[in-house]
Amino acid sequence: ADESKCGYCKCILGKCRVTEMLAEMAKTNATLDELQKRLDAMNSQISELQTKVDDLTAGEILATGQCGENIYYVLYDNGKLLLRGTGATYDYTSHDSVFYQNGQIKEIVLSNGITGLGDRLFYHCANAKTVSLPATLTSIGDSAFAQEDAAIGYTAGLTSVTIPQAVTAIQSYAFYHTAIAEVTVPASVKTWGKY
Repeated sequence: ADESKCGYCKCILGKCRVTEMLAEMAKTNATLDELQKRLDAMNSQISELQTKVDDLTAGEILATGQCGENIYYVLYDNGKLLLRGTGATYDYTSHDSVFYQNGQIKEIVLSNGITGLGDRLFYHCANAKTVSLPATLTSIGDSAFAQEDAAIGYTAGLTSVTIPQAVTAIQSYAFYHTAIAEVTVPASVKTWGKY
């Protein structure tokens, strides 16, 4: 057999370079994969740093506290409420939630790591129009975002919500009397309470 020919082509340079080029392409692809991993890690760090910058520049702090064993909150004067930590928040009765009837809350942002929203956590936060739920969230408690029904047809609070794909349980009245017009429930939800 002629070693200068690979069988697929006749190289004008003499020796066939297809095998060498395939080996170089494999090395290049491996290098690209490694660079992509490094880029993803850097983007993750940038995201974490941006979150910290956002926390520092969100405005004056109005309130801080704890609402879960490993979950802490900060409420800023611009109405932004940030929850950070891991695990689930505490369950509350309607009137003992740290956020009950807090008219200063306009936007709720929950960090990745939070897995559950407890019962009545944001009960009757009528001015909270938006919420950002983390991809790690798996359950939403009873009346978590519910509004008090002061009159027939009364709605307040959230106007939209996107349920993350990891959520498996939404308890009764979770969004009762909110102003949400439409919500898409992912197939992952196996437990769905009333209303």
